[in-house]
Amino acid sequence: MHLRIGGLIATVGLALAAGNAQAAEPKPARVFDRLAGCWSVTGQVRGKPIRNLASGRWVIDGAYFLLQLKTPPGEKPYQAAIFFGRKEKGEILIHWLDRFGAEYSQYPGVGVETATGVDATWAYPDGPTRNRISLLPGGRWRMLITEEPTGKPEDVFSDYVFAPMACGKESFAL
Repeated sequence: MHLRIGGLIATVGLALAAGNAQAAEPKPARVFDRLAGCWSVTGQVRGKPIRNLASGRWVIDGAYFLLQLKTPPGEKPYQAAIFFGRKEKGEILIHWLDRFGAEYSQYPGVGVETATGVDATWAYPDGPTRNRISLLPGGRWRMLITEEPTGKPEDVFSDYVFAPMACGKESFAL
């Protein structure tokens, strides 16, 4: 783990040393422009109801779209920072970092942009996990995450609906 952190620090250092270099190209899908802002999130994780707050915005000179999730005050704590970027060949690369730590964060999701969202897969050792983000009527979004453990049928892990809301005093600082 120390080697990975050291590699990350070296990578960040090289990026900082580039100084005046242009922002990384190409950028994530412009579908994310419609996901920018604040959201009230409802749905379920493994069949249990959840409520979250979310904030989406462009970061790092517009090279990545950051979607942050967190529980509102009084709920069981959860936080996630989900970074979306575009690889040179056009694929969307996703890093999902959350309060459960690095074990599952070591595998990035890779997907494609659709006309109204993103369809991505994480290739975990115990089977793929698929995340489909799609625009719904009324400016809402759906994030459906399914798992397919090796040798077993596909199962819904979580199903979220994002509804637009006014941005309040909630802090989403990393």
